[in-house]
Amino acid sequence: MLTRLAHGGLLLKSVGVTSSSSLLAVAYNGTSPDKARFYSVPGFTSYVNMPSAPVNTSGAGAFSADGSFFACGNGSAAEKVLIYQTNNSADVSTWTKLPALSSVIEGAANCLAFSPDGQWLAVGYGASPYIAVYKTSDWSRQANPSQTPGQSVRQVAWSPDSTRAVVSVIETYSYNPSTMARTTLGTGNYGPVTFTPDGLNLIISSSTAPVMRRLRTSDWASQTIASATKGEWLAASPNGNWVAMYGGSDGLVVWETAPGTKLAVPTLASSATQPR
Repeated sequence: MLTRLAHGGLLLKSVGVTSSSSLLAVAYNGTSPDKARFYSVPGFTSYVNMPSAPVNTSGAGAFSADGSFFACGNGSAAEKVLIYQTNNSADVSTWTKLPALSSVIEGAANCLAFSPDGQWLAVGYGASPYIAVYKTSDWSRQANPSQTPGQSVRQVAWSPDSTRAVVSVIETYSYNPSTMARTTLGTGNYGPVTFTPDGLNLIISSSTAPVMRRLRTSDWASQTIASATKGEWLAASPNGNWVAMYGGSDGLVVWETAPGTKLAVPTLASSATQPR
């Protein structure tokens, strides 16, 4: 059975692993002729022969929590999001591309995120209404929110209980997937967001300023953490104790979640900035 290692990822916008055979997926943003490439782990044999491959994923890709679906962007093509049924197989050539979504998004996908319970797929993009949510049971699209984020969405973070899809622009907004009602959680950083797996913290970085914020989900109290780098992508450790923030050419920083202490600054090869 295909299962997921992580929802999104640092440097790589999608990472997935099968229980019997490991599979790593990389969604590229125009830097590879393959656009989406898959690797066996260990061994890293490369697979690129997925059916009806995307024109350009725009760096957007995600596995569902149980590994049964893989979704990716498709650039500015008419069919802007592609959904594949994995058939519980690590052989991407056997995957089934599902029919086009009946309601396509209005712009190229910047990011994709399946809810942890597998019931929803959220898409963030750069045109109004900036966020779309689909039911995975029939791939129908929820009504557009009456209050949109108002700006291009770079990353969507689902709460562990799948009741909130969170984006951070000028403000940090939470959307109820059933009603698409918007709740304002506080000041935004216009950057990536991620929940710690225990659901106790929401971490927000900034793509425009070297700062990171932690929101305690019990009362949404905010702690601002000075950072040495702008954030292009965030990933929380499974136990929620650490958050890794990648800032492109500014490098990688690892923080201890609660006190906001910087733990390490790993050195990355320049080629690591290419996959998104």
